[in-house]
Amino acid sequence: MKSFNCWIDIIKTQRTLPNYKKTQKKVKKDIGRERLLVEKSVNRQLEKINKNLTDLADKIQILEKGGLEVEETRKIKIYYLDIVNMIGLEVVTERQEKRRLSRLEESQEMESTLIASVRNWYKTLSKDPSLTEDELQNLQEEWEKKIDLLKLRANKIYQKISRSSFDERKLDDYIIDLVKWISERFKTTENLWQDPKAWTEGISQSNTIATMDYIVTFYVDNIKLEQYQRGHRVKSEVQGEILQQLRQVYIYR
Repeated sequence: MKSFNCWIDIIKTQRTLPNYKKTQKKVKKDIGRERLLVEKSVNRQLEKINKNLTDLADKIQILEKGGLEVEETRKIKIYYLDIVNMIGLEVVTERQEKRRLSRLEESQEMESTLIASVRNWYKTLSKDPSLTEDELQNLQEEWEKKIDLLKLRANKIYQKISRSSFDERKLDDYIIDLVKWISERFKTTENLWQDPKAWTEGISQSNTIATMDYIVTFYVDNIKLEQYQRGHRVKSEVQGEILQQLRQVYIYR
């Protein structure tokens, strides 16, 4: 009787396992779509911030030729604060002895800022059921470290602009360096090389049967996740999806 119950349990497991795999596959697809939508929002904000910083650097280059007046310096500071507000930072002022010191801190209103979007993005990444507990923790630590570095770099420029006299000849270089760091070290926006591509490599012939050979390339982000098996897992799933689509149109058997 005991062995019969075990046999029933095995049959139940065998019957429910395919449904579990289907559920897992659907969950991953849903998370993938959500991640792409959130990442698009992050990329749009990054592009806008980088453009505004570049425009500010260009304005400083034009103004510095005749030397910056007090009013022009004030306008540069206001323009820069508008940009850091988009990042998610605001000015905090405190009094130390006889001096008033100000610095940039995270804003209390964070909903539509870059920092909030980045946190929302990596939390969406964390929903992936393929990730281990250690990877989830590492993912959070990695992005929080990048956010801290972004705040530090933005603060350094703010401190230079806030001085009563600053070297405008170097200020535009500092801003361009920030743009470069954001683009290369913080997060790159979507590039053309990340788009999937498919093309024919040639025709193979065996006896009277000719087959068309195809190559498919695709981009896998955070390839170090899933204990460095993320690339192999995605490759297997993409291959399975392609074969399923080909079978549905009777191209592959």
